[in-house]
Amino acid sequence: MTANKFDRKQIMRRAWSLTRQAMRPFSRALFAGFLRRAWDEARNAPVTPWPVLQRWAVVSIGSTREEVIRQLQLSLACAQGQADKYIRCRRPVDAWARQKRSSDMMRVANIEACLSREIAARDAHAA
Repeated sequence: MTANKFDRKQIMRRAWSLTRQAMRPFSRALFAGFLRRAWDEARNAPVTPWPVLQRWAVVSIGSTREEVIRQLQLSLACAQGQADKYIRCRRPVDAWARQKRSSDMMRVANIEACLSREIAARDAHAA
């Protein structure tokens, strides 16, 4: 999904799903409210795909962009704490230690990339 393109079919499906879940008699006003809610959910959905978010942070499906940003910030703080221990260490001598160091550093870089993408999307939506 690009910046201004939304999957209208999915939005309508979500609106109808919300209407059915309400278990109230159908009315145009009720459906219109659920359609607005579905559009709002689509606008505030994270731009990073869910499998990627699940790899770098504990994010439940259906979370808003603000919740995703908060979780990514927490994950980044933990990953940076883990990576900071390598600043005080000498170079690793065995292959396992080099691989662990590299994976910890890449984790920080990947979380930073996801976080910057989500913040840019939030700021673009707010403007």
